[in-house]
Amino acid sequence: MLVSLFDQERSFTRGVDPMVLVSPSIDEEMRRKRVEEENRENNSVPLVEEEKCRLQTEILGVKCSLLRMERDIAVMRIERRVEMERTLKFIVQTYLLSLFD
Repeated sequence: MLVSLFDQERSFTRGVDPMVLVSPSIDEEMRRKRVEEENRENNSVPLVEEEKCRLQTEILGVKCSLLRMERDIAVMRIERRVEMERTLKFIVQTYLLSLFD
């Protein structure tokens, strides 16, 4: 390779800047590809972890909403039961008062 460069240098005329094109060797290309793949793998790991965290956050948010809805339903049932008990108590009292009049 050096011999061909020397031959090219001799063939150029003075006053003209020579431009030498050197093609990368196969080892360099393989190394570049390996480095690019490693960079992609290293960059993808934080992205995967970030996606996992986002998914877990979304799941927890949905679970919280579901628990709030269940709590609201339970509170409504308790309120209905209390109201029913008051109504039944009033009916029994009214009935008992009507018996003694």
